Amino acid sequence: SRLTPGQGKVLLLDYGQDIVNASPEDPIDDGWDVLKAPRHLGQANVLFADGSVKLMDPDILDPDLAAERETYWAP
Repeated sequence: SRLTPGQGKVLLLDYGQDIVNASPEDPIDDGWDVLKAPRHLGQANVLFADGSVKLMDPDILDPDLAAERETYWAP
């Protein structure tokens, strides 16, 4: 409910667990490099909070990187 259309926040993607740890307060690495599941020549379908879907390189969505966490994950 805190996500508004147009923000470009990730809602769902192919990933090996239910919830991505994107919290800056909890620096535990949840295994993004191992659990991401690109299925289309290294790309992953990503559903955004506004309902749009994009085929993206999962490396640019890494929630362990501060810029990506703010851009794609933080509400």
